[in-house]
Amino acid sequence: MTMPDSNSNHPDKLKVLIATALPPPDHGGIASWARNLRGQLSKDPDIELTFVDTTVHYRSPVNSFLGLRLVGGLIQGLRDTCRIYKKIKANRPNLLHLTTSGGLATVKDLIILTIARRLGVPSVIHYHMGRFPGIIERAGIEWKLTRRTMRMADVVIPLDKTSESDIKAALPGLKVVKLPNMVEIDVIDQIRRQGPPSPPCPEGCARLVYAGHVIPKKGLRELVSACVQISSYPIVLDIVGPFAAGFKKQLMEIASRAGRGKWLNFLGWMERSEAIRHIAHADIFVLPSYTEGMPNVVLEAMACERAILSTTVGAMPEMLDIGGPGECGVCVPPRNADALADAIRDLLQNPQLRGQLGRKARQRALQLYSVPVGCEQLLNLWRSLGK
Repeated sequence: MTMPDSNSNHPDKLKVLIATALPPPDHGGIASWARNLRGQLSKDPDIELTFVDTTVHYRSPVNSFLGLRLVGGLIQGLRDTCRIYKKIKANRPNLLHLTTSGGLATVKDLIILTIARRLGVPSVIHYHMGRFPGIIERAGIEWKLTRRTMRMADVVIPLDKTSESDIKAALPGLKVVKLPNMVEIDVIDQIRRQGPPSPPCPEGCARLVYAGHVIPKKGLRELVSACVQISSYPIVLDIVGPFAAGFKKQLMEIASRAGRGKWLNFLGWMERSEAIRHIAHADIFVLPSYTEGMPNVVLEAMACERAILSTTVGAMPEMLDIGGPGECGVCVPPRNADALADAIRDLLQNPQLRGQLGRKARQRALQLYSVPVGCEQLLNLWRSLGK
C-alpha cells in the first residue's frame, strides 16, 4: 500500500518518498519512527510525504525460523522493490528515504538504492540497528554487502555515535549523519495522567517492567535468573509483549527456583498506550537485550521519568549518557545475569537514586529526543539533498 500524506501544486514543495514499516499492525522501532514523522510533518504545506509500507506480514514478531525468513523475505523483498520502483516512476520524488534494520534485508536495500540512483533520485538509507561495530569488525559477507549498499546512497543515517564513527572510519568520504529516534512527549504525558493500569504492589514491594518482544535475544533468561538471585527482595516482574508458549515455559521454570514463580507476570501483547501505562508506573524499567539500535521503549521510559536498567549495546549507553554529566540510567554487559542482579539490587536499595535517574532521564528526553527536535534535524538533511 502506498499512502500520500499531503497534496499540493506548490512548485517548490519537497516531495519525499519514504519506504518504511507503518503502524498498525507493526509497532516496532521503525514503525514508531514513521508514526512520529507523519504526525509532525504531514500537515506541513511545503512537504509532500508519500509512504510505501514495508511492514513484515509473513511471520509473527516472535517467529524467527530462518527458512521462513528467507522465503518470506524474498517474496516481500520483490514486492517492496516493485512498488517502490513504480512509485518513483509515477511521482518523481525529490528524494527517497529508505529505512532498514539491515541483515537479510540488505540485498533488497541494495537493489532499491541502485534503482533510485539510475533514475536520478537522491537517496537516504536510515539504519535502525546498533550492530555496526560487530559487522565491521567481522568483515564478513554481511559487511561486504552493507558497505556496497551504503555506497549507493547519498546519505547514511545511523542511530548512535559509535556506529557513526565506525562507518566513517571504514568508509572515508561517505556522508554519514547520526539522527536519533524520537518520542512523543505530549502523548506520553496524556497516558501517564490516566493512572496505573493495575493495583500497585503491596507496601514494600517493587515492580520491575520489561516491554518488547518476548524472545531470547532480549535477555529475558538473564533477567528472570537475576530476579531469582535477589529473591529475598519483594518484587514483581511484569513482562509486556507477545510471547511463544515454549519460551514462556522456559522462563517460568527458571522463575520457579524462587518460590512458585508467582512474582513473574506475562501480560502479553497490548495496545501501545496500555504498555506505556505499565512502564509509567514501574519502579525500574529493564531492557537487558543482546543487541539493539535505539529502542523507542527506552525513550518512552525516559519520558515517563523512570529509572532505567539496560545493557551496553547499540545506542543505549549514549541515550542514558553513561559516564557523562547527564547520566540517567544504569547499563550492564549483555548476557550477564549476575551483573543484572547486582544492578537491580542496588536500585532497589536506593529509592532516592531511582528518583534522581528518572528526573534526569525525563529532562534528557525533552532536550534531545522530542519529536519536534528530531523532525527539524531530518528536515534540514532532506532539504540539503532534495532542492
